[in-house]
Amino acid sequence: DFFYIGKVPLVILISVFGFVLWPICTLSNFYLNPEKTWGLGLLILALGSVVSLFAMKVSIMPFERFFESIAKLDELDSPKAFLGKICTIRSPRADHKFGQAQIDNPDGAPFLFNVKPTSESEVLKRGESAVIVDVDNKIFSVKKIDI
Repeated sequence: DFFYIGKVPLVILISVFGFVLWPICTLSNFYLNPEKTWGLGLLILALGSVVSLFAMKVSIMPFERFFESIAKLDELDSPKAFLGKICTIRSPRADHKFGQAQIDNPDGAPFLFNVKPTSESEVLKRGESAVIVDVDNKIFSVKKIDI
């Protein structure tokens, strides 16, 4: 968490780490290790890695909020974000074989998705309201409610 692992994509972290580590190791090895000994080279690599980790943290810090906002958008895109929401049946009927419902979206097009009632014997008609109680493989289980 201190180095934003899990908050920022790993590819970006590794790229910034390598971008900082490469010149540190190259220049340090050129000027401080003219005999090109392995021991001093490994010491330079270890110290350069520590410096690169902290440089990576400082350089990624301004982008932390950006990546957090992207993570929040991903959560909103998750099917589980619709649990507990009230939807309206849009197909002629919704039974255990087929059904579609929608939730109005104030920011644009409504959300349209496949639904099935929680009970196999239950049949919902177009225009009826239901609450989303579960999701399995992007098929939402709904329970009829009276509004």
